[in-house]
Amino acid sequence: MSGALPFLLIVIFALAGAWRATQLWRGRAARLTVLGIVSFALLVLGAHLLATIAAFTRRPVIGPWTLAVAVGALAVAVGLAVRRVEARRRGEAGGGRAAGDVPAARGWIDPAAAVAAVVCGGFLANAAVLGLSGPPRGWDVMTYHLPRAVAWLQHGNLGHYGFSPAFYPGNAEVLLLTTLFTGSDRFATIVQLPFALLGSVAVYGIARMLGARVRSSIAGALVFCLAPFVFFQSGIAKNDLLVAAMVLAGSFLLLRAVGARVPGRVRRLDLVLSGLAFGLAVGTKYTILSFVAATVPVVLLAAARPRYARGAPGTGAWGRAFRATGIFVLAIALPSAFWFVQNWVAAGNPFAPVSVGIGGWTVFEGLDVASTFGDQQFIYVPRASAWVTFPWFDRAFEGSYSGSVGFGAAFATFLVPSLGLLVWRARRGRSEAIRLRSRVLLALAAVGIAGWWVGGFHLPRYLWPTLALLCAPVALVFDEVPGKGKIALVVLLAVAGLFSSLESLRIVHDSRHFVTGKLPGRATKPIYYNMPDLIYELPPGTRILLLQVGGESYHRTFRYPLVGDLPGNDVIMVGDVGIDLEVAVGDTAATHAVLRSEGVEYVFRRTLTMLPRRTWFDDFPARYEKVHDTAENPYPWHRVGIVRQRADGRFEGFPTVTTIYRVRGE
Repeated sequence: MSGALPFLLIVIFALAGAWRATQLWRGRAARLTVLGIVSFALLVLGAHLLATIAAFTRRPVIGPWTLAVAVGALAVAVGLAVRRVEARRRGEAGGGRAAGDVPAARGWIDPAAAVAAVVCGGFLANAAVLGLSGPPRGWDVMTYHLPRAVAWLQHGNLGHYGFSPAFYPGNAEVLLLTTLFTGSDRFATIVQLPFALLGSVAVYGIARMLGARVRSSIAGALVFCLAPFVFFQSGIAKNDLLVAAMVLAGSFLLLRAVGARVPGRVRRLDLVLSGLAFGLAVGTKYTILSFVAATVPVVLLAAARPRYARGAPGTGAWGRAFRATGIFVLAIALPSAFWFVQNWVAAGNPFAPVSVGIGGWTVFEGLDVASTFGDQQFIYVPRASAWVTFPWFDRAFEGSYSGSVGFGAAFATFLVPSLGLLVWRARRGRSEAIRLRSRVLLALAAVGIAGWWVGGFHLPRYLWPTLALLCAPVALVFDEVPGKGKIALVVLLAVAGLFSSLESLRIVHDSRHFVTGKLPGRATKPIYYNMPDLIYELPPGTRILLLQVGGESYHRTFRYPLVGDLPGNDVIMVGDVGIDLEVAVGDTAATHAVLRSEGVEYVFRRTLTMLPRRTWFDDFPARYEKVHDTAENPYPWHRVGIVRQRADGRFEGFPTVTTIYRVRGE
């Protein structure tokens, strides 16, 4: 309970500060979008502030109470800033409403919006049930998302702890860390669920910026919300849906800014919050960096337009455009610069562990993502050229929908006509603002797709933030079709959405599915992860070395299950202690000394094999005591090709061999 109270305070403070910020906006979609951006930003900036203090003092500073205080202080600062802006607005407007403000819509909620809310709510409720029904799961989640958050929990800062993914920007892991303050990891599985709602609202807002009617805009939001991608990501502790929602939110406010009817603080605040949203995305995932970088010239060109720049005193149109773009860039840097500065100090590469270069010139040496992971795209398409048609078959090449695929049948159905109408509005829209916003949205989609392609790491979930932008123009299709034709479109949308939804649910209940399959028996951590009781009996902070097995990669999945109960064990791998155990076999005394100096107390080895279980550790009982040794039937977590499910539901194949050694003292 001691962790639950500060966790609740963190949530309350973040929402209170964000709610105060929304008072500067009019319109439900804008307010809800600002609420989502600012509340997440307050949490992230509070953690960055404490982590900076920890870096200078070299003391553990980040904890549930300190983060609550930091977020509360930032919320108060937001409240004071809002009060100052409101006072200046009243002064400029002579005590009345500030220029550029529009009254919020009043009255009962639109019936179409109520139906959409029920449909999306039921769809996402299923995702929440899936996420809460068992321990965290997913390869990336087990490998580095949750292990990183646990390391921060144990060490009280946002530092690097051995494994290379620790260098990736970690705004999403800050959110995971906050949920871990409760003493449980169960809520970590649904951290992305609120971002599904935020993304839906932002899609609606973008559609409205394009001139679509209210009910037509709701159709665009439904296409996003009912996508299988959104469903799978809403119940798993990854970060792709979070990034997509931030891109959508930033794009919505950017369109508001560049199409503002009058100059003034409303426009600049939209631009600031847009940059803040994009910065939160950059501080979460490198794959969106090229997209966000490309938005800067888009903002510059849009801000130089006469309608945007007219009326501001002082400099000319381009001067005002550069000033607006500078504000935008600073807003992007605010929630993301911490990670790049930390990487530069620790590794000499602000983008570590990724290599960065221009042409043949390498600026920062690191991992070449395209050459290392480029072949993964062929899980989804038979050849690279097939990406052009991917939205229309929308499934893994080796199977059906998965946690990485799923743009949805509705998206594929309406994509071509909605793109055509968006291009038409960019040229022939009924107002200058609509034409400008349509062009900006087309530019954002184009640079996003180009950045994804040039980056070389072609996975569908990395493309979704850009494609999600194209859900909004679906509203234009509903706008343009008159009379009974609109009824046919509604039926088509319902059928396509129902197909995607049922397909998503089918995969969830397909026990052969690797990530989201049925949870065996009681979905407790020891049962689901098949971990020995010893792992849960060790005192907090016990350092366990997880051995790599024969070049396989799936062994890394066990980094988080080895944590046990929070705050958990300190799990490291061979690369973290700086030795190669394959080479060290002939020099076991030195190996033992290194393990002792690194504080390693236990060595864990698990594999799927029928080979003898004996290892070279067994040859030195004076240094390594075998405390656990079992050979069991395979279990659902290891759903790889050599494991089959029988008709009675049990799994058969090579046995799971688990061995644990205790490192003895001298």
